[in-house]
Amino acid sequence: MTSQLLALCAVLLSASCGTLCDRADYTAKSFTSKAMPCGATDSTPDFSRAACETGMSSCSADDRRTLSIYFDCLDALPTCEPTKSAEFSASVLKCANPMSGVSAGCFTQ
Repeated sequence: MTSQLLALCAVLLSASCGTLCDRADYTAKSFTSKAMPCGATDSTPDFSRAACETGMSSCSADDRRTLSIYFDCLDALPTCEPTKSAEFSASVLKCANPMSGVSAGCFTQ
C-alpha cells in the first residue's frame, strides 16, 4: 500500500511549478522519509524542474490551490509508526481525496 502512495505522490509531483515546484520537491522527499518506517523504500522520485513547469502550465488557479492544500496535508503527517501503518495509509488517502477534482491536463509532463 505504501508503494502505491509513493507512486501517487510521484504522479502529483509533475503537476506543480514555481513555488509549488519547490513544495513538490520538498514534500516528496519528506513523505518518503515519513513512510520508510512502515516499509517504504527510499525511492523518492527524480524531480525535474522542467517537467514540473511544463505540467503546471495546464493547471488552473483552483488546481494550484488544491495542490498546495495537498502538500500542506502531506507535510503535516507524522512519521509512520509500523504499528500504525494502516492509519498512516488512511491519512495519506484522505490527503489525496481532494486531488480527484484537479484537471486531468494538470498531470501532463
